[in-house]
Amino acid sequence: MRGGGVIDPVLTDRWNFACDVFGNVPACDGVIIMLGDSLTENTPFSEYMSFRHRVMNRGISSDNTRGVLQRIGEASRWNASKVFILLGTNDIGNGIPLSESMSNYRAIIGRIRELSPGAGVYVQAVFPVDHKKLADNARCRRRTAAAIRAFNDRLRTLADETGCEFVDTWGIFADGDGEMDGACTWDGLHLNGAGMARWCGFLEQYM
Repeated sequence: MRGGGVIDPVLTDRWNFACDVFGNVPACDGVIIMLGDSLTENTPFSEYMSFRHRVMNRGISSDNTRGVLQRIGEASRWNASKVFILLGTNDIGNGIPLSESMSNYRAIIGRIRELSPGAGVYVQAVFPVDHKKLADNARCRRRTAAAIRAFNDRLRTLADETGCEFVDTWGIFADGDGEMDGACTWDGLHLNGAGMARWCGFLEQYM
């Protein structure tokens, strides 16, 4: 934990184990990297995308912009063709200030550009959540529709400023109230199979 009850993923055995595994995978050129937290980690992209793409899953459960900024150097081994970033829901849930999240995000993009200068960088909007299924989860109560919209508004601006592609992954899941479509989540936060299929199907146009 850091001050203010923020979960620091870098201090967890799971985070360090995953980084060790990633660091020992033989590198190759031209891969597509999916970078993020548990939403990314849980999704078998290659299966949903019919193995048409060489996708490396670099999601770690509970990770946030602080953690990814510390581990982004692994991308230097890959000479990636594209990097898709999905980060922010854990920043919101842990109460990390929006200004810090954006500063971290900007630094992450800068490191990707430095380490894989030919890579296209795709900034994905934070997904909505289904509060009906999250009523008893204190951290998820911070993930209000308004907080997620504000985060995504800043992300869109940041993508424009840094020359990245903004990918509206919020829009494919949100209902009229800004809540996650209940048919796409099993717990209100994480995607079920139908949600993963919808996400991967939407991303195909960017691949």
